[in-house]
Amino acid sequence: MIAAMHVARSTTVEEWGALPEDDDRELVDGTLVEPEVAGFAHGHVVTLLTAQLLAHFRPRGGWVVGDGVRVALGERRGRVPDAAVFLERPFPTGLVDAIPAIVVEVLSPGPTNVRRDRIAKVDEYAARGIPQYWIVDPEACTLEIYVLQGGVYARVAAADHGVLRVPEHGLELDVDDLFA
Repeated sequence: MIAAMHVARSTTVEEWGALPEDDDRELVDGTLVEPEVAGFAHGHVVTLLTAQLLAHFRPRGGWVVGDGVRVALGERRGRVPDAAVFLERPFPTGLVDAIPAIVVEVLSPGPTNVRRDRIAKVDEYAARGIPQYWIVDPEACTLEIYVLQGGVYARVAAADHGVLRVPEHGLELDVDDLFA
């Protein structure tokens, strides 16, 4: 007798986008992946950064979304960045197929989290053509800005204090405020 094998069905990005809003899993190679639990520092930095982004982009017609927006990265891949900036309103609800101008990931402690945000997501966001990728590290109190150049990200700015000028958007970020 041959034992029955259970084969997991691959999830498409459209199916992922149709999941209930309170389902915060990401889609990696057709598999739904549970998110890491973020702590207080993570949430606080996301809130402060989102406030600065809103103050700059909203008067200019831009849209800033904190955690919870599902960004399509391919047929079987999608991520939920900690923050995203769109220069035009991209969607009413659900899956976002529009390309954000900026995606932000705030690092959570642990080697798996750091590796995912510094390696896997860098490649995924670059392949999707997202112009800027920011990495915020609450433990090191740093903010790094990467700009897509020739299909790969190049770090163009970084700071651990003071004011950081963001390329292309005329934005000045108060880095001290993020980590106060």
